[in-house]
Amino acid sequence: MRVAITGGIGEGKSTVLQMLEEIGYSTLSADAVARQIAARGDVAQTLARIAGLEHPFAPAELRAALAGSEEIRRQVNATMHPLVMEEIDRHPATFVEVPLLIEACLQSTFDRIWVVTCGPREQKRRLMQRYGDKRHVEGILSTQLSSRAKIPFADVVLRTNRPLDHVRRLLSEAASELAVR
Repeated sequence: MRVAITGGIGEGKSTVLQMLEEIGYSTLSADAVARQIAARGDVAQTLARIAGLEHPFAPAELRAALAGSEEIRRQVNATMHPLVMEEIDRHPATFVEVPLLIEACLQSTFDRIWVVTCGPREQKRRLMQRYGDKRHVEGILSTQLSSRAKIPFADVVLRTNRPLDHVRRLLSEAASELAVR
């Protein structure tokens, strides 16, 4: 049994993954895998070439290039997604955080899909708290599929705009229904 956890930036995917790990489930973050892969010399050089950056580059430079160009984003995704999925396939985790699950059309590679959402207003509040720049937040959100669009794919929807103990209880119930550990 493999469960993909997806949702938008700042909606609580990492918090949900951490809670699952605390309960005792095996977890993996596609973002963490992507960071490890992007740090590999050959991949980093390819990403630098695609984004028009000098190697080595800072992660913020690549994020800026991705935000500024749909074509760069497509090429980086075409480079990274297969490498990340290869690594995910090798890992025995039951729960895998995959932010771009729907965008990359990877939903069929998982048995269940859980969408984590907090609603657009709370998401913007969290992102403003994280980044402090309204234009930056709007730029990030403009490049992503909304969680509202991901919900139709969900087997479970976890709303994180509630107290954490409530989220933890719902999460524990949903996970125990899978009867996997």
